[in-house]
Amino acid sequence: MKKIVRAAPCSISIIPDFLPKVLEKLLVPIDFSDNAPMALQQAHFFSLKYPGIQVVGLHAYSVPSGYTKTGKSFKEFSEIMQQNAEAENETFLHKHNI
Repeated sequence: MKKIVRAAPCSISIIPDFLPKVLEKLLVPIDFSDNAPMALQQAHFFSLKYPGIQVVGLHAYSVPSGYTKTGKSFKEFSEIMQQNAEAENETFLHKHNI
């Protein structure tokens, strides 16, 4: 299976033949790259096939080790990064009409 996926010239979603009877949420990692809209689109198609599933996007970030050079505390720098990520998320959603 892995060889087929690696050789494919397009995006591939592998969905098992069976799913739990109650599937409530589908978590989609979002990195704001050009591939992220495709991941959301695949999740949307999946949610159409299985109605009632909530699609949840997740963006994770980490505070770089050099944050101390800015003179800010870990908490202050983390809050700045969170604000930047939220702004980038709004831009991303608006750009891709999501």
